[in-house]
Amino acid sequence: MSSQYEKIHFHHIDSSLSNSKQRINENQEENIQFDLLTIEKIKHDQRDQSIEDIQLNIKTNENSFEKANKRLDGMYHNQFF
Repeated sequence: MSSQYEKIHFHHIDSSLSNSKQRINENQEENIQFDLLTIEKIKHDQRDQSIEDIQLNIKTNENSFEKANKRLDGMYHNQFF
């Protein structure tokens, strides 16, 4: 038979383990939430960078077209005038 001391001791250990398990689960949940927020932040930053890259490419292309048009205008002007 178990003594009263053993029962109390077992109950204390069981409670401690349950509390530890609950804290671990809470910490894991917090870590998961933090990881998800971090992933979303990275995705947002990557989208912003992609948008900035696209805008820069568009501006570069616009500048190239503008220069090409000026050259064509110059060639046209020299050819007919």
